[in-house]
Amino acid sequence: MARRRSSAFTTNSATWKRKNNEKSRNMCRLLFKDYDRKDEVLGDKRWHKVYNCDEFPFQSTMQGTWVSVERVNSPDAYAYSIRPVWHKHNTDDGVRLGTFYGTQRILAENGGTRQNTYDYWHVEAHVPAQNPHPDLE
Repeated sequence: MARRRSSAFTTNSATWKRKNNEKSRNMCRLLFKDYDRKDEVLGDKRWHKVYNCDEFPFQSTMQGTWVSVERVNSPDAYAYSIRPVWHKHNTDDGVRLGTFYGTQRILAENGGTRQNTYDYWHVEAHVPAQNPHPDLE
């Protein structure tokens, strides 16, 4: 599968993504003793780590693990789940999620800060059965 990095995926808050990922990894280390397992065959090519910490909501979202924990007085504080998963599956799923963000035009929190004009889009609401542009008839 070719890797495709969409603009939405890469421009969402880098701080959120980093902190969400750090929080997830720290929680996986705390809760799952096998999380840091290394294996030259099963592990990734760089570090030989077998597992990544998979989180839901995803690290690329505003509702990720770090963001959730920061809302301690909120009803959804600590509203996330984590689990070690084989690094290959986690990477492949992340690529698919990035592709989904790009193909379905899922933009970061503030679409008004986009650098590319093709990221802007317009929705026009009007009353059914009435022409919203009578001057174009």
